[in-house]
Amino acid sequence: MTKNKGQQINVRFNQYTIQKIEKLIQQGKFPNKSELIRTAVQRLITEQELQTKHQNKQNK
Repeated sequence: MTKNKGQQINVRFNQYTIQKIEKLIQQGKFPNKSELIRTAVQRLITEQELQTKHQNKQNK
């Protein structure tokens, strides 16, 4: 079984967002920036998928 390798991407955030990210890490809510950003993106994708399913049900 092969391990799924992720693709590396670079993102830019404004200073306010970076401060919020660092605060969440200092509070121990996430172990590092990568985990925080990965979790946030996964949540956004899940929310979008749920909204799309909900909209599709309403349109039927």
